[in-house]
Amino acid sequence: MFLLQYRTTPNYTTGQSPADLFLHRHIRTRLDFLKPCTKETVRKKQYQQKEHHDRTAADRLFNEDDAVYLRNTVTGSHKWIPGLIVRQTGPVSYEVRERDSDTVHKRHGDQLRARAIAQPDIDVTESQAELGDGEDCSSSQKVVGANMQTPELLEPEPVVLRRSN
Repeated sequence: MFLLQYRTTPNYTTGQSPADLFLHRHIRTRLDFLKPCTKETVRKKQYQQKEHHDRTAADRLFNEDDAVYLRNTVTGSHKWIPGLIVRQTGPVSYEVRERDSDTVHKRHGDQLRARAIAQPDIDVTESQAELGDGEDCSSSQKVVGANMQTPELLEPEPVVLRRSN
């Protein structure tokens, strides 16, 4: 036991233990079994961080004239302001014009969110004209409705409360 401790203790002059100098590797001792392997722990944590980032990170790539919400950095009532992308100034930086004014802001992709533009409603008369045969929709619904049967509604059974003796 004494020789093992002597051979694994680093020398003051060389900074290495006699076993390291002789075998060109570190000999494991009881102390090595007590402390966890930091390399493996760090590797596992880094892998977990990478997996979490890959699952949750969103690519924020925008094109010109894309509708976005831009972060309002000025104190006000709204945190997000609607706007349009004017141009890309860097890999993740954009110039954005506010929708309500002509103010142009420079924003990082993290300060932008995609915004969907509402589609206009389709008029009912236009959709009937596209059908082409001019049939009344209500008559076709009557035929379908005649073939369908209404399901019978079952009443739930009453709950019986019993006392145990």
